[in-house]
Amino acid sequence: MKPTPQLTMLKDLYTAYHKHVYSAPYMTFPNCFSDSTSTNGMTQLIIWYVRLNGWMAERTGTAGRMVKTKKGMQYIPPTAAKGSTDIKCTINQRSVYIEIKNKKTKDKQSDKQKEYQTKIEMSGGIYYIAESLESFIDWFDSNFERNPDYVKFWEYLRKCASKYKI
Repeated sequence: MKPTPQLTMLKDLYTAYHKHVYSAPYMTFPNCFSDSTSTNGMTQLIIWYVRLNGWMAERTGTAGRMVKTKKGMQYIPPTAAKGSTDIKCTINQRSVYIEIKNKKTKDKQSDKQKEYQTKIEMSGGIYYIAESLESFIDWFDSNFERNPDYVKFWEYLRKCASKYKI
């Protein structure tokens, strides 16, 4: 499958970033670059895209966990709110919540997720449902600019990308 222009651009930015930070080319990309249509791959790529634009993004741990106790294995429920999104971001002093609903796997929002979306939007946050990497990048680029404090680094990455012909 041929990579989309958005995925190609993200790979170029990641390569330039890695060369800048580590002063060496990064010859292999994280698995998410080869698996951009899976829900996990999409989540990782969206986080990278937000970060490479100079903003903060993190994955939200919404799953519980198993712990070993004296009585054996015990399930500990998650501390995140029911219906919490997959990614939480701060972009230009705004709270942005991103829910991954991969159109390839036909994921749908649960009732708890719809309630959570309502709460976020009522309190002034931005809630976005990402169905693909391409639709997310298009939405992001039409709604946000790169971090102004990050512009010099962005320009440097562009120069690195052209210097290394990537």
